[in-house]
Amino acid sequence: MCQTCGSHVTVGVEELEILSPGKKLPPAPRPINLGDQATIGGTEYVVLGRVMYRGVDEGVAFTWNEWQLGGDDGRILWLSLDEKGWSLSRKIRFREPVNPRSVVMLNVGDGQKAFFHERYTAQIYGAEGELTWRAKPGSSMLFADGAGKGAKYSISKSPKELSLYQGKEVSEMALAKAFGNDAWLKMVTRYKERRSAYNRSAVMALVASVIAFVIAGIVSFTGVREEPITVDLRNEGDTESFDVDFRTQRPAIVSVQLDGTLPQNTSVDIDVGITSPDGTTQDLFVQELWHETGRDEDGVWVSRSYRTSDMFVPTQSGKHVFDVSYNGTYNDDIELLFNVRRQHIMPIWFLIYGVGALIMAGILAIMASGQRPSHN
Repeated sequence: MCQTCGSHVTVGVEELEILSPGKKLPPAPRPINLGDQATIGGTEYVVLGRVMYRGVDEGVAFTWNEWQLGGDDGRILWLSLDEKGWSLSRKIRFREPVNPRSVVMLNVGDGQKAFFHERYTAQIYGAEGELTWRAKPGSSMLFADGAGKGAKYSISKSPKELSLYQGKEVSEMALAKAFGNDAWLKMVTRYKERRSAYNRSAVMALVASVIAFVIAGIVSFTGVREEPITVDLRNEGDTESFDVDFRTQRPAIVSVQLDGTLPQNTSVDIDVGITSPDGTTQDLFVQELWHETGRDEDGVWVSRSYRTSDMFVPTQSGKHVFDVSYNGTYNDDIELLFNVRRQHIMPIWFLIYGVGALIMAGILAIMASGQRPSHN
């Protein structure tokens, strides 16, 4: 393999002969160079070469790199780096005929089965080094990936060869140690420490978010409840007035609720006004309560709204006069229950804090997942 242009060359009768033109590979994504040595499983290996692939899976293009390692005992290993991480594989023999385009389950020996779930095509972008096989740039190959009993399996099919590989995932830190590369090891350690820090922060933010949501749920029921006031809706256009003494300027929840059933397809408008101790008046809300029925293609439907509420924040301390009025008259025994819950703690601030903490936890988790060197 020519180190300058990436072409395959051989010794001809009088001069070098180009077997196939090639492409010069971009720099390796990790500090693994031709001739580097690594100790794996007690065996010394040397880097023989590197192949870069470009594939397409469901319309998405991707690349990955593979290094061929030769052991001092004659064994050959393949070290692969893709978007999923690192894996170390060895070539094994087939136990039965197989079609990589349709295989789902395959006998891989010792009574074990491999299950294949992913298929894609790829081309050899380029190669470098002294490989034990001819990696012709532009050659198209079919791959089928699977797993079984904790191991990874891959079938590769070229126009001339069908191969089966068995491998396992390996950590980048273990590889840096195997190659004895201190600079690489420091880089991996730095990324790992950052990832751990981001993960811890993400967990803390998530816990803070959960606590905020729990507090919001608890404080939504806080407050001092006044005795409910009953308004009889049989008196047409009636207005009821009553006093509430606010000692603090804390929020209050004012609610009205029907006790009884409105006649079908009728409604009642509820008007609540407030007079402050200094004589200032204001409308709190005008709301409609209703009972509607009808029929459509799905049959009879019923829609009711018998309760409504709003928040009031007193700006003065002392006696406030509430005026509750309504329109219409009803012969049925229908009453309106008026409730005031003073000194309410607003949950909105806890909800805002919880949402903010949840968003921060997501951002930190994304940052943690990104704390690793690029695979290409």
